[in-house]
Amino acid sequence: MEYTEKGPEYLWTAENTQLLFESSANGLDFQMLDTDFEGILYYGFIPFEDQRFHQTVFFKSTAAIHSGKGHIPIVEMKGKYDMVNW
Repeated sequence: MEYTEKGPEYLWTAENTQLLFESSANGLDFQMLDTDFEGILYYGFIPFEDQRFHQTVFFKSTAAIHSGKGHIPIVEMKGKYDMVNW
């Protein structure tokens, strides 16, 4: 008897969730390769010099993704949430 292995078909893969960025007046516009993608992107800065934080410090806001497109308003992260002196 011969067995064939077939892995599951994943809805999201590294290929179709790749982000393509472009700068805008107040942040970053992004587009995914999957133009049907709908969802939410959580984002934040990583404080490389401050070892008290061992992972990304996520900002209180999220970026909505509609039809694979979204916007991250980086200028809103100045001040309290800017641990990288941006």
